[in-house]
Amino acid sequence: MRDESTRHFREFCELQTKENVWSLTNRLLKTATPRRPPVTLNRDGTYTTDSQETAKALLDHFYPGDSPDTLPRHHELRSDMTNSPQSHYDPPFTQEEVLECLRQMNPKKAPGLDNLTSDICLQFATDYPRLLTDILNRCLALQHFPNQWKTAFVKIIPKPGKSDYSALESFRPIGLVPVFGKLLEKLFIRRVTYHAQRNNLLNKFQFGFREQTNTCEAINTALDIIRQAKSLCGRRPAGCYGRECGQTESAANLALHHIIEWGRSVKLAFGPTKTKLIAFTPKAKTASINIDGHRLCFVPEVKLLGVILDEKLNFGKHVKHVVNRAVRIFNTLCMYSRPTWGAHPENISTIYQQVIVPTITYAAGIWGHVAQKRCIRRALESMQRGFAIKANRGFRTVSTAAALALAQFVPLT
Repeated sequence: MRDESTRHFREFCELQTKENVWSLTNRLLKTATPRRPPVTLNRDGTYTTDSQETAKALLDHFYPGDSPDTLPRHHELRSDMTNSPQSHYDPPFTQEEVLECLRQMNPKKAPGLDNLTSDICLQFATDYPRLLTDILNRCLALQHFPNQWKTAFVKIIPKPGKSDYSALESFRPIGLVPVFGKLLEKLFIRRVTYHAQRNNLLNKFQFGFREQTNTCEAINTALDIIRQAKSLCGRRPAGCYGRECGQTESAANLALHHIIEWGRSVKLAFGPTKTKLIAFTPKAKTASINIDGHRLCFVPEVKLLGVILDEKLNFGKHVKHVVNRAVRIFNTLCMYSRPTWGAHPENISTIYQQVIVPTITYAAGIWGHVAQKRCIRRALESMQRGFAIKANRGFRTVSTAAALALAQFVPLT
């Protein structure tokens, strides 16, 4: 039985040709999470008894009803919803604009309730561009968004790495809306974004949903603010440091208070348990920072937009984290690739170039300078050497330089 199992496993590995490389990649990357929510879930200490009750618990958890209006700001926002803004006349959508938005959509994404993917909608728009454009312009003129286009099909997805999948917090919802609804929303957003940028209505620290900005720029801006604050603290006399630390503590608490009050005004709540605090100077740890009556605890590291920031800003923990991710994929890959049999070597190279390299080099402009350290350089070279040997089907005795040259991998250091 063991020999037969080994034979079938070898046959599976050798079937991974250049045409189906991503079937192997999915096995390497995906974790064994439940495919669907369980029939019963824990709701406030009691378990649901059937699928209908479970669906009702998920609906109430992810989409709770609107709370009563208790603040004057709530009534003000409610009244503003019924008032049409006094704006200039919006020019109608053009056929080229509609087709451009449809071409930017991924045809492999799941469709909404109408089961129409973006490539089907694009073909319809190509055949009947004037009809579709007239419908969208009528929505613009009437200030109307059709209900059929904003009705979502909700899929419940298990969160990876959770220990208890009977808890409601172990799942998250994904709303699948029709492509035509996405198209109309995209056309609206482009007009609003253009108006905001043209009139300088966006904050200079707003990086999301803006052209020619990215996460690296946002991280670098935050680091510049941190380094500037540290340099100012270092130039102050010793006697002034305590007073300045107290002023910083008061300013931080006041800022968090304004954030909480703004959240209440728009019926948003911030979780104190999910709010992390990090100190970049030793004396900063003595500050008492509170959010909504809960004192925040300092942590040695935080993840900001995919980059781990430590107290000393040396990025060693971030490099260790991404290298460990690559090593875990490599260890799984070793099961599917051996020197004389297994996955195709070009598949190994494709996985390295398309999965490992983007994972390692993400935000390299932020942390790349630490790659000059010997420990960081060795970790990167060791990880890259393993993939190069698998891509060549070489032996462990081959040198790192030769393995990288034969695999045509650009050295990371």
